[in-house]
Amino acid sequence: MESPIVHHLLLCRRASYDLSEPVTPYSLHHIAFRLRPPMGSAYPFVAEEMWLFVRIEGEQWTEFWVEVVPVADHWLENELVAAYGPLVVQFGAERNTESRAWCLRGIPFPAPGWYEFRLTNAGELLATEWIYLEE
Repeated sequence: MESPIVHHLLLCRRASYDLSEPVTPYSLHHIAFRLRPPMGSAYPFVAEEMWLFVRIEGEQWTEFWVEVVPVADHWLENELVAAYGPLVVQFGAERNTESRAWCLRGIPFPAPGWYEFRLTNAGELLATEWIYLEE
């Protein structure tokens, strides 16, 4: 079986799914490249939820994991702060492309700086998405 191929990976504050739109069912709301703690809050803080949208090509029944890691010369560089999974996609017997939006709850952000969301399968890094946490 070939490795899955990621075509899109995006973080957003919310995603919705419309069953009446079978060709384009997902709507992404507030795509996030930067984030800050809520007014009156400070670090460390926990984001109640964020959504990770993925457009991915694969086959059969496949498990994915998402890891959240601080990066870019940060004091916690490459130290895992959260992991989510297994997140399962059933592609079917033939290789095809699917879209999914996964809700990630309780994401801890210990300090401001860059964070990387890593999508993996069987220990292989497939794609990353970065977000900057402002002071």
